[in-house]
Amino acid sequence: MYLLKEIKRVEEAAKALSEGNAEYLGKLLNETHSGLSTEFEVSCNELDFMVEETRKENGVLGARMMGGGFGGCSINLIKNENVEDVIAAVAARYKAAFDIEMKVYRVKISDGINEYTGNEILI
Repeated sequence: MYLLKEIKRVEEAAKALSEGNAEYLGKLLNETHSGLSTEFEVSCNELDFMVEETRKENGVLGARMMGGGFGGCSINLIKNENVEDVIAAVAARYKAAFDIEMKVYRVKISDGINEYTGNEILI
């Protein structure tokens, strides 16, 4: 059942991205993590902690595990003005809970892969 719900969420996430609906995308991220953790059972204590603690912070629209599961990392949709505060707060609580330094990789949404036809000017 989880997989069928996830297929629908992926379709909805693509639509939310194309419409710029970050709030709905965040809701979908939260639903996916809940399903991965409780239904599909591919999360772990550290990931669940990271996601749950991140969701408590101001400006967080959504969070979920990503990667291979059983370790991996989380991806978090955070308003720009709250990013630094969220990172600092969650990193401190993560270190206190697990005695592990949390690594942070900043990413941003882009147009993704584009076809290069040779007519474009690359700068």
